[in-house]
Amino acid sequence: MDKQLLVMMLSSGTFPTGAFSQSRGLETYVENKIVNNAEGLKGFMDAYLKHVLCCLEGPYLVAAYECVKGLSSTDAGDEVVDLIALDKKTIDTIDELSLNNENQNTVPLDNKAIGLISTDNRIADLTELNSELVAMKTTKESREGICKSGNAFMRVASGITDDRFISEFYEKFKNSGIAYPIAYGLVCSRLDIDLKSSLRGFFFSELNGIVQSGLKLIPLGNIESQKVLFDSIGDIEEAVNKTQGKTLDDINTFNPGFDIASMNHEYLKTRLYIS
Repeated sequence: MDKQLLVMMLSSGTFPTGAFSQSRGLETYVENKIVNNAEGLKGFMDAYLKHVLCCLEGPYLVAAYECVKGLSSTDAGDEVVDLIALDKKTIDTIDELSLNNENQNTVPLDNKAIGLISTDNRIADLTELNSELVAMKTTKESREGICKSGNAFMRVASGITDDRFISEFYEKFKNSGIAYPIAYGLVCSRLDIDLKSSLRGFFFSELNGIVQSGLKLIPLGNIESQKVLFDSIGDIEEAVNKTQGKTLDDINTFNPGFDIASMNHEYLKTRLYIS
């Protein structure tokens, strides 16, 4: 399957993540007349790309991508299903097989047991990454938005792919919320899309969503809005390269402008968007 076409599909504005209902704080900026033309929209997008995508969401996408890299192929999903069903007693039994005791040498684990333990570790790591990212979204609207998009993305991905890991992870965590960057990184990794293309697709999808919001809110014409997006292509590539060089130790959550806009959004007199 062509990976470039897969990225285009996942990052398309028609992929049903509910992102069209989120302005990411832009509606507050427009209402307060801070952003009222194409130049202002470009400045908003530049700040969002630099401070939110490149410094926070992007590194977590990379971490989720790397977390599941190297797991079994999509048609070898039985061990994932077995893993989800394992209780603590079963895990402890598997662990005991690898321990020395006074009367016998180490009993080697078979491939099935090794696969189960490996997959268990990946799920635990993904859960921790997801919890961290959601907690770092400091406002209610941003937390709800990132989880709504993530859940919708995972729901569709689990329905259109044959990947049992994607399906089981979605079923296990859909009620507690799956952050969109975690979901995107996980799915791209499982579909064997290279990391750089995954980041490009995610960043483009987010900026394209902002442009579509600006088109209605400011409002802008079709040529004006597409020119803003066109002028951001080079910025996306630069942000992707910077993000690939970051670790979770480099993340930054200090975005007071976006946070204040998010907190004020629910008190606007009229609202077209949920964030």
